[in-house]
Amino acid sequence: MEAVKKYLTTIQQKNWSDLTSKNSSAWIMAVQIALEKRGIDVGKVDGIFGAGTRAAVTKFQKENEIIADGLPGKETIAKL
Repeated sequence: MEAVKKYLTTIQQKNWSDLTSKNSSAWIMAVQIALEKRGIDVGKVDGIFGAGTRAAVTKFQKENEIIADGLPGKETIAKL
């Protein structure tokens, strides 16, 4: 989990477009792992930003009083 935290820290200042244009599976997998560690089911941890991951992100955002758009942007990643 420490490696996931470190990776999320390095990407938390990037814009959504930057994240989605480069190596998206690695950072999505990091988000999935972080959500799973918090007890939020993402479905399969596979690095794919599918419906299960989006629903998990939305749930996490609601629980943490972040605008629940389902996208793991800066604020969501910082909270993870």
